[in-house]
Amino acid sequence: MNSDMRWRRKFLTIAVGQTVSLVGSSAVQFAMIWWMAKETASPMMMSMAGLVAFLPQLILGPFAGVWIDRMRRKYVVIAADLFIGLVAAGFAVFFAAGSPPVWTVCLVLGIRAVGRYFTRRRYRR
Repeated sequence: MNSDMRWRRKFLTIAVGQTVSLVGSSAVQFAMIWWMAKETASPMMMSMAGLVAFLPQLILGPFAGVWIDRMRRKYVVIAADLFIGLVAAGFAVFFAAGSPPVWTVCLVLGIRAVGRYFTRRRYRR
């Protein structure tokens, strides 16, 4: 196998994995927002959950981009995906114990949004 084929295989492996990860993460975020809306029956809580889920990207944008560009992309993506997975696993344990309070759902949405920012960051190198 020539080096061009190896490069393409590595790229496609990472690209497909990231696509699946981002789609899954977005689906979880969507489900959590709608779960909160169903549980509270409040449009205000649904809008607050949406704000908490997207606000970290707005705040982190100008600062974290510079920091991320100075690091190796592969390690940033792996660390961010692991971070999101650990938060999801922790919340799953909390959720299995009973119906979690609304503030924990907002907290998890915000923390996951921080991790998602690092996986969605567009790289220029």
